[in-house]
Amino acid sequence: MHRQAFSHFTSSDSISIRDFSMASCFKLVQNPEKGRILVADRDIPTSQLILEEPPCALGPQVDVDKLVCLSCFIEIDGRFQCSLCSIPMCSKECASDSIHQTLECQVFGKMGLILENYKPLMRCVFTLRLISTLRTTRDPNLKMLINDLMDHNSIRKLDVSSWDHFQKSVTNFILDNLGLTKFTSREEINRLIGIMRTNGIQTKSRNGHTQLVLLYPQMAILSHSCICNARCVKKLSTFNHIEIYAQQHIPKGEEITIQYTSLMNSTRSRRQNIKQSWCFDCHCPRCCDPSELGSELGTLHCPECNDTEGYLRLIHPLAYDSDYGCHKCQSMMSQKTVIELENDLESSLNKLIHLRGQKYVEALLHQAELTKRSNHFHPNHYLQMRLQSELISHLGNIPGYFYFELSDEMVRLKRDLCLHFIEVFSKVDPGFSDWRGTTQYELANTEATLAQRSFDSGTIPLKEFQTKLEAIITLNQEAVSVLEVEDEESHAFEIGLRARKNVRDLKDIVRFSEFL
Repeated sequence: MHRQAFSHFTSSDSISIRDFSMASCFKLVQNPEKGRILVADRDIPTSQLILEEPPCALGPQVDVDKLVCLSCFIEIDGRFQCSLCSIPMCSKECASDSIHQTLECQVFGKMGLILENYKPLMRCVFTLRLISTLRTTRDPNLKMLINDLMDHNSIRKLDVSSWDHFQKSVTNFILDNLGLTKFTSREEINRLIGIMRTNGIQTKSRNGHTQLVLLYPQMAILSHSCICNARCVKKLSTFNHIEIYAQQHIPKGEEITIQYTSLMNSTRSRRQNIKQSWCFDCHCPRCCDPSELGSELGTLHCPECNDTEGYLRLIHPLAYDSDYGCHKCQSMMSQKTVIELENDLESSLNKLIHLRGQKYVEALLHQAELTKRSNHFHPNHYLQMRLQSELISHLGNIPGYFYFELSDEMVRLKRDLCLHFIEVFSKVDPGFSDWRGTTQYELANTEATLAQRSFDSGTIPLKEFQTKLEAIITLNQEAVSVLEVEDEESHAFEIGLRARKNVRDLKDIVRFSEFL
């Protein structure tokens, strides 16, 4: 992945993006200010697939502290070993996996390497596989793509503690413990570690047992923007492929961008994360605006103002040490104080994670009331939105809080939360996004519940009931169009299937109601 302000590719001009399999709608160009970027080669409509790519390397994250199968990545006890290389695997089937057999199995098998303890090897698997890919691939474009990725090691070396950790866990282990000095070099290992840290995608394994890092060299070309026009979809069930879709209409000549960070964060914490992880300073429109494009996701209430109209925002949003200032009374609050307030609320939210079911919802509702009374945060603050997101996903969907058990007031509360969530995040993440699909599905369910209750009680006539159902069908159809591209084993895809069923059922109700 590369910086917003400068490409993570080197200055080599030898790569032709036209050689890529999905290159019909984009091209690689040299921007005088940013370096290499991907731009639309024609108008790209919303939801179109732009790029599909398998990983060129994957493995456990470097901080893994357990023995895992290098094919399915479940935790193992080490009793079963691959007959060709003696590396512990979970089964004969996984030991026969093509990725394992063509990469680390070849190295260990040919060199006759046998270890007393294989657990430290887990931290090196990604790097070893990337080295093996570079040695064995017959695709010159793939090799060129990997070699031209930036590592930012000149910056990373300044963090001595982190640099030493990778030296000990990966570099020294490969060279000294494994003795692979003829296979690779310290310089190459450190460079590939830097490429991994700068360009790798972190995710859980398909079974959820292990945190993985994967490298997609084509996707790594895409620039970051905190208000992007493209969306990444991880397909763990289809051999860890990744797909890039147009999140909104992308005109010909416009740069294609994705988000590297979580949407639900403030400018201060988001920019610090970008700086630490990808070594660049984001200057996107969202980061430059103290109100974050009117979303107010990092805004607090001013304690000096007597009404609710005084808000504290970053005075200089592009300065990492900026304090907060009130636009109304000009009073200030130190960044340290803001961080303390946010840490307190985040700590309170994290303490609720161990709760389940009805107790969790009750605790969320209680915390929402406490946060409202404290009057520290703007209603749109990202921690408030995190709390609302949890309520949206649980109200109506768990025992004790199923829709038939909710009062009209509680159903309307969930509806209002959905509408508020869509309103806020549409300002910073417009278009064909997964959160929109899941939230519209939840909104449709609240509207359906309220419409049915109003019709059953005689509050609304048949014609109005039918009109409401048509609008609810549209909400579900939009959710389906967003979520049908998700991984087939994901929760988001399952919600898309439910939305599709809702469409069928609601259309039947509309047809049946014609006879009433």
